[in-house]
Amino acid sequence: MILIYLFLFIIGSCFGSFINVLADRIPRKESIFYGNSHCDYCKKKLKPYDMVPIFSYLFLSGKCRECKKKIPVRVFIVEVLAGFLFVLLFILSFVNWIQYALLCGICLLAIAIALIDIDYRVISDKLLSVLGILSVVLVLGGSPNVVLHLITAAIAFIFFLTIFLVTKGRGIGFGDVKYALVIGFLLSPLGLVIAFYTTFLTGALISIILISIGKKKLKGGSIPFGPFLSLGIIVPLLFENQILQAILPLIGV
Repeated sequence: MILIYLFLFIIGSCFGSFINVLADRIPRKESIFYGNSHCDYCKKKLKPYDMVPIFSYLFLSGKCRECKKKIPVRVFIVEVLAGFLFVLLFILSFVNWIQYALLCGICLLAIAIALIDIDYRVISDKLLSVLGILSVVLVLGGSPNVVLHLITAAIAFIFFLTIFLVTKGRGIGFGDVKYALVIGFLLSPLGLVIAFYTTFLTGALISIILISIGKKKLKGGSIPFGPFLSLGIIVPLLFENQILQAILPLIGV
């Protein structure tokens, strides 16, 4: 099993590297399949051995080989995170390889959406559309009650739309409302509760921390909500079954 975990970690880190490319190129309307990877500072073309996930960052000490400018540490973090996600999804949520691939794709897209929202304060419609398609395929292929997913989608949409209207777009953006719609359709009722709890709890904690250290005014003038929604997707996809098993004894089941 160790070899399987290692293999999945390597594959995950490679996809994590691709997610970094997505998050970098999509907002700039650059092709994600064509065009050479290059340093954002000196524009030098990167060699293949400069793009090996995780190891290249460590070997280069987090700096461009040519100009020695620092490579954003999040490049390394995303590659490591994606590797661990592939392993954890296999351990905790594996049913079959098709379902596993869909879950991995959904989590990767959630990360990419979060990265773009951090940088540009926008939820990518392109990535959200792909996420929606994967969610529909996953639900139609594995859920015995699609109507229930439609109901949770409606609940999530109405809840976030209400927040958007009440705050006049200052609390969350409409992109977050659309994101919530997809999340609602993807998850079960329990998963949606876990997602909302995770989203608002982490959002509140991070906001309090940033305000306390005087960094409320970030790039774009606000704290992006997309990353918390992305975390809200990933947590129930990983741990919903474990949370359910912990809850059942408490309610006498």
